[in-house]
Amino acid sequence: MVPLHPSPQPAASANQLPTLHSGIADKRSASYTSTANDHDSSPAKYVSPGSNIDVQIREYHNSIKATLTALLNDQRVRKNPDGSKCVQSFLFEAERNLRKEKRKSIGSRPPDEKL
Repeated sequence: MVPLHPSPQPAASANQLPTLHSGIADKRSASYTSTANDHDSSPAKYVSPGSNIDVQIREYHNSIKATLTALLNDQRVRKNPDGSKCVQSFLFEAERNLRKEKRKSIGSRPPDEKL
C-alpha cells in the first residue's frame, strides 16, 4: 500500500511552528525608499526638463527624514524633552517640505497626467 501524503518535511505541531529566521526590530525603522523608484517599470509619458533634479531633491528630503527619525530614536534624545521636541520640529518641517515638493511636482505636470 502506498502512503497517501508522502512529505519530505515533518508536519508543523503546536510545539514547533515553522518560523522565519529574522531579527525582530524593537524600534522604528529609519529606512525610507524614494517613491520615484515605484514607477520605474512603467514607461514615462512626459518627462519634464528638471525631472532628474526633482528626483534628487526628493531623495535628499527622504534622507533628511530618515536621519531625523534615527536621531529621534536615539536614547539621549528620548531622555531629553527639549532635544526630542527640537528633533520632532525638524522632522515635521522636513515632512512639510516633502509634501510641498510633491504638490509642486504634480502642479508642473501637463493636465492629462494629473491624478
